[in-house]
Amino acid sequence: MKRKLLGLIGAVVLVFGLFPATVGATSGLSPADIDTPEEYIQYLEERAEAFSNFSIANNSDEETPLEFLEKFKALPYEKQKEFVDIISDPEKVNEIVTGFQVAAEEKGTLVIHDGATEIRIDEQNEISPAAVGDVRYYTARVNPVSTVQGLDVVQATIYVRYEVKEVKTNYSEIVGIVSHGCEVVKNYIPLLDLSIKESNPYTSDNKRKIFKYATMKWNFIWKEFGMVVGTHELHTWGDVAGNSGGDSRQL
Repeated sequence: MKRKLLGLIGAVVLVFGLFPATVGATSGLSPADIDTPEEYIQYLEERAEAFSNFSIANNSDEETPLEFLEKFKALPYEKQKEFVDIISDPEKVNEIVTGFQVAAEEKGTLVIHDGATEIRIDEQNEISPAAVGDVRYYTARVNPVSTVQGLDVVQATIYVRYEVKEVKTNYSEIVGIVSHGCEVVKNYIPLLDLSIKESNPYTSDNKRKIFKYATMKWNFIWKEFGMVVGTHELHTWGDVAGNSGGDSRQL
């Protein structure tokens, strides 16, 4: 996987985020100023109220920035320094976003930065069992996740919840879409700015499979190259039996 990642360096692939660098613009710190654990802690503390309100309004079960901050503070100081060195280095951030495509291709966990960073694409399916002839509900979901020093710094989710019914003996079809979406769950890399646009899900012609796509756009400043921008596509699918999957690819 290391060889594939090196081949992709410079082609930025993906990043997700709950809060862009523009949030809390009145702070004395800009993303480019963050070089030490103390500055990173200050950066999060100055934005904690706005970030927490945003998180709670969207999903009260998700980890709040204050909870993340406490986990960061619990790291040994040397681990904190390594963490900040990674998230404040544009080259390493580029390796993280590039790594999502590699992890998707390899169907596994990509480990980089001497083991400090792990990148994976989690696939989940949720099934609500029902008797034959009844409507059954399934959810297909894909969650790209990146961790640094054991802390989730980037996470997103794309999902579609749909209903299946046996329309004739031993033959089922997708008869409806209950809900769908794609949201940025968290982004604790201050350098990154991003946006997200999703498309409506659709079924195959025989109504046996459903598909959902979303497009991510991002940018960050890399002094050697200027503004780095990119676009990435997330995809998930499900079928009448409750099977599901997905992938992540550069556009």
